[in-house]
Amino acid sequence: MRIAASALVVVQFVACSNAQIGLPSGSGSPNSATPTGGASNAGGAAAVGAAGLGPGMGAPFQARMQRLTAGQYRATVADIFGAAIVVPDLESDSRIAGFDELGAALVSTSARGVELYDAAAASVAKQVLADTARLPTTVGCAPASATSPDASCAGMFLDRVGRRLFRRPLDVDERARYLSIASEGATATGSFWGGLEYMLSGLLRSPLFIYRSEWSSGTAGAVAPIRGYDMAARLSFGLLDTSPDEGLLDAAARGELDTPEGVKQAATRLLSSERGQLNVDDFFSRMLRLPNGTTPEAVAMKSETLLVLHELKAQKAPFTQIYSAPFTFVNDTLAQLYGLPDRPGATLTKVMLPAGSVRRGLLGHAGVLGESGLNPSAILRGKYIREALLCQVIPPPPPNVVPVLPPQMPGKPETMRQRLTRHRVDPACAACHGLMDPPGLALENFDGTGRYRADDRGMPIDASGDLDGTPFADAAGLGVALAAHPDASKCLVATLHRRLTGQYEQAGQAPTVERLSSGYLQNDHTVDDLVLDIVGAETFSQATLAP
Repeated sequence: MRIAASALVVVQFVACSNAQIGLPSGSGSPNSATPTGGASNAGGAAAVGAAGLGPGMGAPFQARMQRLTAGQYRATVADIFGAAIVVPDLESDSRIAGFDELGAALVSTSARGVELYDAAAASVAKQVLADTARLPTTVGCAPASATSPDASCAGMFLDRVGRRLFRRPLDVDERARYLSIASEGATATGSFWGGLEYMLSGLLRSPLFIYRSEWSSGTAGAVAPIRGYDMAARLSFGLLDTSPDEGLLDAAARGELDTPEGVKQAATRLLSSERGQLNVDDFFSRMLRLPNGTTPEAVAMKSETLLVLHELKAQKAPFTQIYSAPFTFVNDTLAQLYGLPDRPGATLTKVMLPAGSVRRGLLGHAGVLGESGLNPSAILRGKYIREALLCQVIPPPPPNVVPVLPPQMPGKPETMRQRLTRHRVDPACAACHGLMDPPGLALENFDGTGRYRADDRGMPIDASGDLDGTPFADAAGLGVALAAHPDASKCLVATLHRRLTGQYEQAGQAPTVERLSSGYLQNDHTVDDLVLDIVGAETFSQATLAP
């Protein structure tokens, strides 16, 4: 039976991977493809017409299957069966533009990945049903006989666990099929619990667990609303990074996720939860590329930036104020690194930065300044600002160009600014370095650890420059220019839109992102407001039916 189940999952994965779509142009991602397909879902709705769009509305993404990331898989298992269950290694996610969700949408599962899913399903099922003393509690019932099939007890377990794993109730045929597996397994092993282990392993192997669908029936190319259980899954994975809980599935069953008002109410509940806010923190950690280490220093650097964001949220201030915020959060370690006179202790504490301090704003945070490594690189820092904070694309160097700065001239020491000025004399390097160098050189007053320095090997540092027409004198001035830059807000909107939809926008979705950006700027929205705006947008709440 184990061999048959393994063979079935391989066939199912191959079927899911037959239809491929290419990456969006200009995404800067590897040349990969995504599994897609179509099937009915109890939460779906009929198509509502061809893709005729109103003013300012973008085209909904094409309906497809979205593979769970490894983190989402583990979180789902922990939520349903308990944190003590250990999920074995899964295939590593391909991170695209900083997000595993985009990689899961754009990269197919390899044959080795299928084998790892197979092994994980067997291991999790065995662990769930291993504690014989707790089996009746785990399963929710006791069989008439522990050595033979019991369809009634198996059915109770299947209905509860299957609904959570498939994110909807099983249909009649599915229920009969899995009960048959439980019965055959119990007969083969001489154990009712052994039969349940086979059944649970089969559920965990199913692409209906490993992938989530956003399908509706209707005419190919038509636009259909995402409703019911499909919307429950989209909300939960978008806002909590895990499968829907019982409350959200119950709301779907009652039809509450079939209306914009019901969706907004559910999204507000999820977003206001502790887990929802942790997911927002995780989004910013990845967008801003904050340190992910576990040392006390790395944890403090990451927490500093997140606490500033929390404070801005409490003030109902827009996200872009982080670029010029006159305060930060430090403990003794960060206060010493920043040269601040007071030592607040081990706990990160809010401090106001002196007027005129170059440390003001995100670009003075050690967690960001260390992005280029211990040896400060104006090039990498400038590239970070352009790509991570403004969502601008810096292409790789031409193939005939060696990306190395000209050597120091003998007997004539030069600052980094002087070396980069010589480098830009080469026409092949001038365009990209003209974008990267000015913002990167603004951070030259900080070394690779984030400590302030007044000179570069004894030579005074000139941190002045220009950001797309806005002059600045130093890092703090660059932060003010960034906060006012129109692309800063647009970048936040586009990045959060990609994270919540799990897809990289193309030309058809550009009007939606533009409309969301305009609304965010004009209404002084907070990040939570923006999340609710995206959830209500056509690119989140609708899908274009695949051919």
